Amino acid sequence: MTLVFTLFPDIKPERDPLPAKMGAELSNVSLDYGVTFADYLRTKGLPADRYKPTELSYPGMIIHFTAKISGFRGKTCQVLGTVYDAQTSSRLFDLTDARNFTPDADEDSASSELWVPSPGRKGSFFVRLQLYDPRGTPLTYADSKVFYINQ
Repeated sequence: MTLVFTLFPDIKPERDPLPAKMGAELSNVSLDYGVTFADYLRTKGLPADRYKPTELSYPGMIIHFTAKISGFRGKTCQVLGTVYDAQTSSRLFDLTDARNFTPDADEDSASSELWVPSPGRKGSFFVRLQLYDPRGTPLTYADSKVFYINQ
């Protein structure tokens, strides 16, 4: 094959060069407490009419974060979240919402947020955010501070 491309260089397929640096970082993780699902939808400008009143009044919080992605220009990466019991480190539930990031440059960053429903019981908890590459391979993760539910 190399001989064919040597004799006919115009037919050789061009490849995008691999980026010099590939990686990711999640930072600036913070929580806003006391946010119902209706409050979250309102702040995002999303309609609430398809939800039941019990769903809209469900207590929760917003987790804010910044994602910095290197080497995935034009490719969609995704941030997913999971709530853990802080005492046992056991996984309780995955967040139903996700955030997609499609970097415009070789190194790009953006801030976003996700709504986190209350675990629904007393205890101490944390949220783990995990950033995945376009193939679903985990790149990095970050944990929130531990938060407490007393009722």
